[in-house]
Amino acid sequence: LVPEEIKTKELCLLAIKSHGDALQWVPEELKTKDLCELAVKYKGSALEFVPEELKNKELYELAVKNDGFILKFIPETLKTKELCLIAVEQDGHAFQFIPEALKTKELYLIAIKQIMYYSISS
Repeated sequence: LVPEEIKTKELCLLAIKSHGDALQWVPEELKTKDLCELAVKYKGSALEFVPEELKNKELYELAVKNDGFILKFIPETLKTKELCLIAVEQDGHAFQFIPEALKTKELYLIAIKQIMYYSISS
């Protein structure tokens, strides 16, 4: 691994472009809104390494667009119908992480179609 003293903004950017989960090794002081968005865009699971103060609706949407299963890690109070729709369209298995109050027949059907399409195309 790279020693802390030689980690620069440019080096961290290259690492993120290579692998979004590299965000976990970026020093906190170098984690900017743009760098975190880029990491989550490349790898939704990088959301885990984003500082809380940088997490927002747009970042959650970006994460579930990349990996719908990430819905599992988003706080219940921040899950909206729109966010759940994005997640289920990306990964039908995300349906299980939708709060009961937001589950609809429409979302259920989208989840089933997405799972069936993925099964057939694999």
